[in-house]
Amino acid sequence: LPSQPFEAPPPEASTTPLVRLSHWVGADAGVAAIHVPAVAARLGVRYVLRGEQWAVRAGGQYETPRRLLYPGATVGGRFWTVAADVLGCYEPGRGSVTGALCAGPAAGGVFGTGIGVPTPRRPQAPWVGGHALAGLRWAWSPRWRLSVDALFAVGLNRPAFRIGSRENLFESPLLGGAGMLGIERRLP
Repeated sequence: LPSQPFEAPPPEASTTPLVRLSHWVGADAGVAAIHVPAVAARLGVRYVLRGEQWAVRAGGQYETPRRLLYPGATVGGRFWTVAADVLGCYEPGRGSVTGALCAGPAAGGVFGTGIGVPTPRRPQAPWVGGHALAGLRWAWSPRWRLSVDALFAVGLNRPAFRIGSRENLFESPLLGGAGMLGIERRLP
């Protein structure tokens, strides 16, 4: 019998990706005392790129204005903050519940306006620091999940604010924190 050349069949194309990624967007609300030594409402938005047990999260936050006065005076200011962060996260879990342990750099600004002075100024100063976050996620469907987070902040610089020649009204705290409730939506 004549021999015929043998050709192996072509390998089947794998339909399973090497890394499973998902894209999420979210929003949260809570309370914070990070950049100004007073409690304020905090609103945030974020984009999250998730892998199997990890995530990279980029977000922006706004802390509502709060009024600070010198003791026994009607002079002071209203201050609010805007910040952004990029966090790397470890997200272990089973089923519909996962944890989140995240850390990364943060930067933003503290803005204000004077109160009780004839010509109020509008001071502003940059804030640079780091954020660490611990939280839980509950996915009630493949596309939606709720989040509960506790955020810890460390300021690398501490902007100070004062009115005229008075002593400092406040200096941004070295340490701060926030608690948030949020919702996230998986993108198609």
